[in-house]
Amino acid sequence: MGRGLRRGAAGTDARAFRGGPLPPGDEDPAAQVGSFVTTALFVYLLFSGKIFVVVDFIFKSWLLFFALCVALIGGVKLWTDANVVEGACPTCSSPVSALKNKKGQRCLFCGQEVTAERSDATGEWEVVRAGPRPGSPASSSRDMPGGMMGGRTPQQPSSRGGGRPAADDDIIDVDVLDN
Repeated sequence: MGRGLRRGAAGTDARAFRGGPLPPGDEDPAAQVGSFVTTALFVYLLFSGKIFVVVDFIFKSWLLFFALCVALIGGVKLWTDANVVEGACPTCSSPVSALKNKKGQRCLFCGQEVTAERSDATGEWEVVRAGPRPGSPASSSRDMPGGMMGGRTPQQPSSRGGGRPAADDDIIDVDVLDN
C-alpha cells in the first residue's frame, strides 16, 4: 500500500469505483477527444475572427435577459400599485392588503372578510368589511373562528396562551361513550 492508496480485495484501486481520478496514463479516451475538439474549435474561432460573434451573442443574450427581468419587475410594481390597497382591518385594526373589488379576502389576524372599495365621500380606495364578523350568528360555517392567528391581534396579545380573550371562551359539552 504505497502513498495512501487503498487496494480492494482483488487488488484494484478503490478510488476508481468511487469516481476518483484514474492513475496517470490511463485517462479516459472520450475525455481526450472532447478536450481536443474543444481546443480545435476555440483555435478556429480565434483565428477566423468568429470568436467575436460568439462573445457578442453571449453578451447580447445576457443583456436581453437582464432587460426582461427589469421590465418584469417594473411591470409587477406598476400592477401592484394600480390594483392593491393597503389599510387597516375594520375589525382588529391590523395592517391588511386587499385587491380592488375582489371579494373573499380575509384578514390574517382576525379572519374578517375584507375588500377594497372606492369611498363615495372621498373617492379614495379603502379597505372595508365585506361580510359578517367572524363568530357572529350570521357568519357562515366556513368562517374561521379566531382567524388564522387564533384571534390574537397586534393590539391584544394573548395573556393566557390560548390566543383568545377570556370573554370569547366557548364551552363545549362532550359526552364520551365507552363501548
